[in-house]
Amino acid sequence: MKILAVDDDESIRMLLENALTPSGNYDLTTAGSAKEVLETIDGASSTFDCFLVDIQMPDVNGIDLTKMIRQTPEYGHQPILMLTAMREKAYLDRAFMAG
Repeated sequence: MKILAVDDDESIRMLLENALTPSGNYDLTTAGSAKEVLETIDGASSTFDCFLVDIQMPDVNGIDLTKMIRQTPEYGHQPILMLTAMREKAYLDRAFMAG
């Protein structure tokens, strides 16, 4: 499974790599910003199967990034999982509405 994970916190990206990479079942690419995600998608030789997206990021938050990903024709239906420590229902509702 080809996964693209984005989090502005390098330690979270390393945690994801340590958790997902050793099994050999996942081809994990990480990014530190929404801009980097969009550049990675644009330059990818094949589509990603799944996205892991941090909600709270500077510049473009994860909810807005999800909307951008969904506007890309080949990513209209791929699973997008939001990563967050936030518990406020309003954020969760916005994340679900974004796709």
